[in-house]
Amino acid sequence: MVTRLGEGRVVVGEFEHYPISPETVWQHADVVGGHAGDVERLGDDVHGAHQRAQQGVAGLLEHPMVAAEQPVARQVGGWLGSVVFAGGAIRHFGDAVHTYNSGIDDLNRRWREAVDNRFGVPAPDTSGAAGAVEESRILEEHGDAVAVERQAYWRKLEQERVTQWEEALDESARQVAQMLDAGPDDAESVLALFEAGALPLASPLVFPTVDFGSVDAHQMYENLLNSGRLPDLESMSDQELDEWLRNHPAEADQLQVVLAVTGPLSPGQERVAQALGRYDAWQVDRGMEMPPGRPGLDQIGAGSQRLAGINAGYAETGSMTAAERAYLEAWYDGVGADNLAALPAYVTAASQGMYPGIDYGTGNVLLETYREQYLSPIADGIMNLSHEVGGLDNMPQAIQDLVNTPMGSIGEPPHRLPSGLLDEHGNLHRDLAEWDLTIDGLAQYEGFVSLLEASTVEGGEKFTSELGQSALRVKQELNTIAANITDILETPDIYLVNDGDAIERAWADARLATHDDEVSRMLSVVARNEDASAKLLLDNENETRSILLGMNWYDDRGVVDIIDAGTGRDLEGDGAGMEKQAKAAMALMKELGGDRDFYLDRTTDNMQTAIVDMGIRWMDTFGRNLSNNMNTEVGQYLYNLDDDLRLGIQIKHDERQNFLQFIAGTSDEESIRFRAASALYAEDLLVDALQRGNAVDVDRALAVAGRLDGAINAAEYTYVMDQVSHDQAENEAAWQTETRRNAGYALAAEMAWDGASTAATLNSGGLASVVTAAASPAVSSLIETVFDPDDRGDYRDYEALVMRQDRDLEKDLERNYFLLAAYEKAGIEPNLDLQTGGTQARVDLLYDDEGRLRPLKDIGEPTDEGVKVSAEERDAFADAENVTRREWSDRNGQQFEMNSYTEERDTIDSGAWEVNSHGESVRPDPPRNSGWGDGDTARGRLYGDDYHDELRRQSPFTDPDELYRNGIVEANR
Repeated sequence: MVTRLGEGRVVVGEFEHYPISPETVWQHADVVGGHAGDVERLGDDVHGAHQRAQQGVAGLLEHPMVAAEQPVARQVGGWLGSVVFAGGAIRHFGDAVHTYNSGIDDLNRRWREAVDNRFGVPAPDTSGAAGAVEESRILEEHGDAVAVERQAYWRKLEQERVTQWEEALDESARQVAQMLDAGPDDAESVLALFEAGALPLASPLVFPTVDFGSVDAHQMYENLLNSGRLPDLESMSDQELDEWLRNHPAEADQLQVVLAVTGPLSPGQERVAQALGRYDAWQVDRGMEMPPGRPGLDQIGAGSQRLAGINAGYAETGSMTAAERAYLEAWYDGVGADNLAALPAYVTAASQGMYPGIDYGTGNVLLETYREQYLSPIADGIMNLSHEVGGLDNMPQAIQDLVNTPMGSIGEPPHRLPSGLLDEHGNLHRDLAEWDLTIDGLAQYEGFVSLLEASTVEGGEKFTSELGQSALRVKQELNTIAANITDILETPDIYLVNDGDAIERAWADARLATHDDEVSRMLSVVARNEDASAKLLLDNENETRSILLGMNWYDDRGVVDIIDAGTGRDLEGDGAGMEKQAKAAMALMKELGGDRDFYLDRTTDNMQTAIVDMGIRWMDTFGRNLSNNMNTEVGQYLYNLDDDLRLGIQIKHDERQNFLQFIAGTSDEESIRFRAASALYAEDLLVDALQRGNAVDVDRALAVAGRLDGAINAAEYTYVMDQVSHDQAENEAAWQTETRRNAGYALAAEMAWDGASTAATLNSGGLASVVTAAASPAVSSLIETVFDPDDRGDYRDYEALVMRQDRDLEKDLERNYFLLAAYEKAGIEPNLDLQTGGTQARVDLLYDDEGRLRPLKDIGEPTDEGVKVSAEERDAFADAENVTRREWSDRNGQQFEMNSYTEERDTIDSGAWEVNSHGESVRPDPPRNSGWGDGDTARGRLYGDDYHDELRRQSPFTDPDELYRNGIVEANR
């Protein structure tokens, strides 16, 4: 009898294999399962025909036509499930035959060993035989003993064959028969076949009503390996495993189940997971070897399909298996840093090449679609993996290489330069005609940034903040290259044979070559993670806050995004989980106020807008009763009149004033916007207090309003006094402070108080509504309606005394308007005509025909110096406020006075400049605590650690735009 063992070995044994080989059974299973493709094509044909028919009907026929396909679709789905199920059942029986044959192989192996060992009977000893007869007897007895043991051993093996292997095979046959009887609608049968590895991994799509969540992936993987349909993968070398997978793509798909194995991996399982990663990376590499187009994209898509599946699982569970991590690490290292960085350009080229001549808008839509389809899974995989492994040091080497991509080439002094400026010996080309200003590494870094921009998920905090650090390092290296090129171009007689126009052209080219667009875009990617952004702003060790704020930014989008994200606030909730953002906002307030003039010079307009937005988000900080004896800290503070404790910021009095002085120095528009937001916030508190009917609450709200008014006034006044030195400095300071204050209150009225603004209207929504209103796109146009920088008079038109008197009058007028607006929103309407004994004309000064308070800008008479309010109108404001306050008191049986507002305001803003014993205005110099005034510190922040001695000595702050020469260079003279 012939028994087949292993891979083609044939031996003689006592037991036979099953009459039909497992290979034959598997072939039949494949034939049956192969009809699934026919069924799917049938379904596609039906769907296509139905779609065409549906497009041709409308009206009453439309809904019946939509429903007409449903029974056909269900039928096709049923056929597909039946075909796949039947193929799996037959395949499962083939696996059972393989198991039976493997058992027979083991029996025969043991049988052969027993034969070779004479079934344990000792060899006959004929050495003491007296003669041939006795020797023959000894041999005969030995043969009989062997025969007895032979028969006994055979019976033992036969019993094992019957009871263990044949019964198991019969049981499998019964199970398969029962499964076929039950059919594909039986969930238990479907799950049994799936866990046995007999159904395709896509079965959850074929059997949508079956819950596959209970399947044991580890057992399924072991069943698949033991089925006999795969070779002994774990004994293969990596090279053999890679080659086998490339030649067996269908089996590679089956092996994907290893990625779902939970818990620690065996060495073999880890090797298979890594091999799958390398196999899919190989598919991506094959795609990129093709000319950009559909075939290449399809290959890239096939190679990233499993990666997309891992991302989907991570989105659902928030975790990865060890096998998935092993797969991803092998995948990214398999694709490699070069191809990862080249992927975005390939996708762009393929998109453009497939649709030549398409209009720009449609082309962009298609490109974004392709980026989402082919790049997003890859970028998301990087971000998801970073949550699992932590920081950059634990990421795949390819990712580490991309993050650490150096800029330029390090050669002889002046060191870091584009390699295109150097000859083969590392020496500088003296002729500009030989220069190539392409910066080594920048294109690869840009490709990596473009890839990450396609991500749809956040990365881990540590890894993402390290991306931010890498962006700043790249910026510093670009600055170093720019400064080195500047050194060369400024001293052509030393380095070059050129002069004149050639040097000017080289300078212009250098500006373009060292632009920081890639850096800014990377920072925008980082800003998608609020905690990582806050981490950058709080990183004192690496000085990233100072670097971000003081760096020479050509493209400021990234740093603006970091400020917005890193200092964000949960305006609707209690702020839980946003301590880092609060600390980052506090750190920025201290940093900017700690070197006001330097940062006003360095920050761009967009950065200043973001900083003002931050101040508005944390507006309650500036309304607190602060002193210099308090700690600067983040904690739980009273947020509203409900005595709710919420996450907030406490800073010292001087720190508040220094930061508000920074805001005063930004621009008229930003300062006015901040002032308007403060008024909206204070008014919102007051409306809430008035509606509560509690005088204590009203006093508290008025105190906050007074502090805000006084603190901003004092900051505006102080900032102007620091900037001017002429004999009318106080006049100018008072004039600018009041001009902006008037415009701020007018803007607040436009935004909310008159109810007619296109911006958001507040309804006691707290800071959330304030931020919404102050950030509205309509605010810019509203500012233009209340403030014209070319038509606001001139401080020289007024004497200082008159200005201060007018200033005090304006304070009271706007305070009263502020209160009247709050009364109106709180539902308290005065009867001015009856209660004051006044005339209807006086009422008309403030209220329209419908009894609504007029917009502030409509009260008074326009003049060349702005809107002037008459004495009668001032009296009307005061009368109206008094009457309305009495109305509130009568309604609630309580009284409140205006002292809370006025006292708190005037405690901070006395309306006078600090003077010495001789009556001369004095004030300490503003702080310079940023460190930027120190030459070595500034150079380290601008250039990193590799700027050279010549650069340090000869041109400490040079670059093509000479931005560093403004302000900073003075500290190094």
